[in-house]
Amino acid sequence: MSMDKLIEKIAEKQNPTVAGLDPKLSYIPEHIRSASYEKYGKTLDGAADALLQFNKGLIDALCDIVPAVKPQAAYYEMYGWQGVKALTETIAYAKGKGMFVITDGIFVGRGIGSDALASVNIVAPLFTLGTGLGLMFGMGGSVVASINLAQGKRRVAEINITQSLVLPALLIALLSALLIHWHEPLLLLLGTPGELMVPAREYLVWFTLFLAPLAVFNILMFIVRLDGAPGFAMACNIMAACINIVLDYLFIFVFEWGLAGAAVATGIGYVVGSGVILWYMFRRSRTLRFVKLKISGKSMRLTVRNLWYMSYIGFPALLSELAISSLMIVGNYTFIHYVGTVSYTHLRAHE
Repeated sequence: MSMDKLIEKIAEKQNPTVAGLDPKLSYIPEHIRSASYEKYGKTLDGAADALLQFNKGLIDALCDIVPAVKPQAAYYEMYGWQGVKALTETIAYAKGKGMFVITDGIFVGRGIGSDALASVNIVAPLFTLGTGLGLMFGMGGSVVASINLAQGKRRVAEINITQSLVLPALLIALLSALLIHWHEPLLLLLGTPGELMVPAREYLVWFTLFLAPLAVFNILMFIVRLDGAPGFAMACNIMAACINIVLDYLFIFVFEWGLAGAAVATGIGYVVGSGVILWYMFRRSRTLRFVKLKISGKSMRLTVRNLWYMSYIGFPALLSELAISSLMIVGNYTFIHYVGTVSYTHLRAHE
């Protein structure tokens, strides 16, 4: 889905350019630095504010002609938590302007090492799997519910969105348990070389614990848009990304939790994002509410039928993510076969 969004942005702007946001204080015009120093003094706060204001100016100038920006975290990390805050606000500002944001793996690469970054890339197909399952049920459920809403069947639509969330979440949680149980053959299937088996296992096990929240978050994004709050959905998406970035810094550099910390940081972002959307649906929703599902034999048969129909409608989204996963796996096999594990880890650390 992320690759699809980037392609859409490139087609929309008719421009494949990605603008790097890698600022140094020496690059920033004097009047911007002076204004920030006057406000915060010549401190880390002042330096970070100068970075942020400079980035905002670039984003304002580029957002109509450039589809994407790529901030490199190392340029912000050197200014401590104030720099990380500036990075987070830069990402939020760029997304608010409709730009696609590409963030690099510098936290993992610099904080843990190239082996860790290569391990993350090996396990990455699981991320697209969780995203694809969420998109499939979210898209299918929202289409079915919207049809019933258009026919004035609000109660049926509420049953549809509840079905699209609850049962898939349970099934994906079961899938997560199975993936963790059989993590060894799964890692071999993903093409993990022996040298990377330990770090890849660590990341896979911790990340897979959050596979269900990842899918639930994507399902809820469709539901809240269907409820008429696309702006709120975007805000939750930005919030989850910002939480991930901040926690990555804390868990990797401050607490030194390694790959487990990187995986947990990602998972917490989706858990918090899902929690905020659920709060909205229970307290502030405009049209739709979640309802209690019946567990009678007839109701379960109807639920299975509806989920099958939702899956049928949303399957192209899952297929797209599976295609990306396949390309990742084939790419990993190819790189490792032709250049070896050592070169592969260096490639991932510098790509």
